[in-house]
Amino acid sequence: KYDDRTNTSVSFEHTVNLDKVVLSAGVLMNHNTLLNGEYKFYPSVSATYRPMERFSISSSWSKSMRMPTFTDLYYKAPTHIGRNDLKPEKSQSVELGLKYKDDLFSAYLTGFLLWGRNVIDWVKERPEDTAYSAWNMSEIDTKGVEMGINFHIGQLLPLFGEQATLTLDYTRMHQTGDSGD
Repeated sequence: KYDDRTNTSVSFEHTVNLDKVVLSAGVLMNHNTLLNGEYKFYPSVSATYRPMERFSISSSWSKSMRMPTFTDLYYKAPTHIGRNDLKPEKSQSVELGLKYKDDLFSAYLTGFLLWGRNVIDWVKERPEDTAYSAWNMSEIDTKGVEMGINFHIGQLLPLFGEQATLTLDYTRMHQTGDSGD
């Protein structure tokens, strides 16, 4: 069996630094031969505000796409069966975050939302099926929070080495989905 596709992308981004504010906007233009000659555009914007030297608030929004892999499309084994009619995944996401950094530690807190459409997943149509099949789920929406702290222990305990750190991270997500059935 044989298949191929060509993927070509061009991106433009511009960033502006205004005292305590950094603004950035960009767009990716993508052409994939699997999409019958269509050109797709994926924009993104972000802003960061630094009210103090060690603290920042940032936010971003973006659109993206993921093409089905050849595994998603054509793989066939006793436990998995690909589907050659899969559509590309599409998503939009927004994020809002806080960051703090000094010589002894840094910390962050980020909230995020992601709206996924035509998300590709391996599912069993019926519980008694022996093989998973690749399917486009109609939609999966994700909301969550991520936080972490990084202690620069090398500053306090040089015997561990100057670059030694201890990092603690936590992520909590909730997803809801609709398979379109």
